[in-house]
Formats: sequence, structure tokens, C-alpha cells
Amino acid sequence: ALPPSPLARRRPDVPLFCWRLAAALVAALAYWLFWPSAPRIEFSATPLEFDEQLAGESSEARVVVLRNVGERPLTIEAVGVVEAGAADFVTDFADCTGTQLEQDAERRVGVRFVPRAVGERAGELEIVGNMRGKRTLLPLAGRAVAPLLSARPQTLDFGSESVGGTSPGRELELVNSGDAPLAIRSVSVDSPDGEFRLIGNECSSERLGPSESCRLRLVFEPALLGVRRAELAVDSDAFGGGDTIALTGAGSGPDLRVDPPGLTFEDQLVGTRSDAARLTLTNHGDAPFPINRAWIADGNAFTVARENCSGATVQPAGSCRVEVVFAPSAEGEVRTSRQIRESSGAMAP
Repeated sequence: ALPPSPLARRRPDVPLFCWRLAAALVAALAYWLFWPSAPRIEFSATPLEFDEQLAGESSEARVVVLRNVGERPLTIEAVGVVEAGAADFVTDFADCTGTQLEQDAERRVGVRFVPRAVGERAGELEIVGNMRGKRTLLPLAGRAVAPLLSARPQTLDFGSESVGGTSPGRELELVNSGDAPLAIRSVSVDSPDGEFRLIGNECSSERLGPSESCRLRLVFEPALLGVRRAELAVDSDAFGGGDTIALTGAGSGPDLRVDPPGLTFEDQLVGTRSDAARLTLTNHGDAPFPINRAWIADGNAFTVARENCSGATVQPAGSCRVEVVFAPSAEGEVRTSRQIRESSGAMAP
């Protein structure tokens, strides 16, 4: 007979307790690794793909079925969308926390697609539990579409136009640059002084398909000198809300101002003349101001002593002078005004 194998004999120098502990650990490891198998999730669809969805609106919930294909029970600790995709995907009827699934048992989870931006969107549904690795991920995918409003040109500049005049009409094109139909409800001009106005409108109550456009026509009628501004407001269902387009233009022309704006003389003896008082006429505009004649409307008490304005053309930032004397012929308070006549015949006080 063969002698017993050394491996079959317990070494007298190793305590029995250690042998039993080692045997229990080996048995537990074998149970964990080989039989029965660890819980494992299998999804009914992977990835979970959604149909095209309007950005900012929610899809119907899509149901995904998760099944425990492992042999040991699966305990679900949490279900949710990984943070990176949480802005575009949300779970629905997914209260699975604490649920235990035996082998081949199933659980339904709903996911909705609520895109916050246009284009391809992606996320992951996360199941946390006692499976290996502690979690299982299901890819989520969808494409968001939306109507988008753009203008050509993006701002409308009318350039320079004479005060009181009307510019040539300028066209503005509104375009649906998105990939879903665009409904334009109304178009209006916000111009406090009424200097910009619509003279043609093909866009209000219009529905534009992707890449389609409509046209607007506007004019600029400046009432004042300098840069003038307004906004064109478009009320539509474009993603991100309504839109505004800046309108600009510059009022041009002469702007003759008198400094000081009036003269007050000291009391003066009847039959005598005061010292001359000077008025300076400066053109603050951006166009020449031709002067035909400068005179006193009522010359009984006031007269022009000297002036260099009559027949002159006052250039922008240029000036001319009028000197006035007070020579009363009777007692009492006297009032009058000076007049400036342009070469066109127009009068300016």
C-alpha cells in the first residue's frame, strides 16, 4: 500500500482553526466566482434611441426592460441618468430603489427625451446595484430639431439721410435656418420717434419651412440730427424665443444755433444808442447752411450795426456774427426778433 500523501495530512504545526478558515474562504470564493453566477443586467434595447424631437419639448416615455440574467438575486440600489446627459433625458416610472430581482425577473423603466439644445444628444441610464462593478450603463441617443430665426442682413443700417427726408426702401430677409417649420406671428418696429417704418411685410402670419424665407421693406425718415436707432421685433415660435434686429441711421443737415439765444439790453434813453451786442450763429449740423439775409424783424428800436452772415454759407462747425444795437424812439418795453433767411427762402428765427 502507498503511504498517505503529504498534502492529505494536516501539518501538526498549523492550527486546525486556520485550516477551517482557509477552507471556508476557498468555498466562498468558488461560490462567488463559479456557482451560482453573479447578478447581471440585460436591456431590451441598447442603445435606447429616440425619434427626432422638438428642442424644449418632451417626447413620450420610451420603455426599456431590464432583466437579471445572473443566477444570484439582483438588488437595485438606484436608477437615474448620468449627470452629463441629465439635461436632455429624464427617467419616468423608475422607482426601483430597493427592488430585488431573481434570476430572469424583469423590471420596466421609462425614459423621456427632453432636449435643451438642437442637434445630436447623448446620455446614459445608470443602474446601481450588487452586480459586478456596482453599476451598468445603457447608452441613450436622440436628435433635437427646432425652428431657428435668422436675418439677412443681421442689422440694417440706412446710412445718412437729410432730416425731414425719406430714405430709399431697404429690404430685410427673415430666414428659417433651423430644421423644423417656423411660424411668424407678427413683425413690428419699435421706433420711439417714428423715424423707421415698415412699407412692405410678407412675413406676418407666415409659416416657413426649413431654409425658406420672407421679405420686409423699411424706410428711414429722420426727425433729428445724429445717429438714430430702433428695433425690428419678430414674434415667432423660433427656438429661444422672439428675435430683434437693430435698425440704425443718421439724420444729416444744417443745424444753425444762435449764442446767446436772446439779448436783453439795459435801460436806454430815448433817442440814444446802446453799445453793440454780439450774436454768434454756429452751424452744428453736417451740411452747409447758406444764408441769404440776416435782419431785425421790427427795426423801430433794434438795428443791425454790423454782420457778416448775409450772403454767407456757414459750413459745418463754422459761424458768422451779427451785432445789434438798441436805439429806442419811445418809452416803454420793446421786444422783437431777428430773422435769418436761407438761400432757399426758408426762414429761421
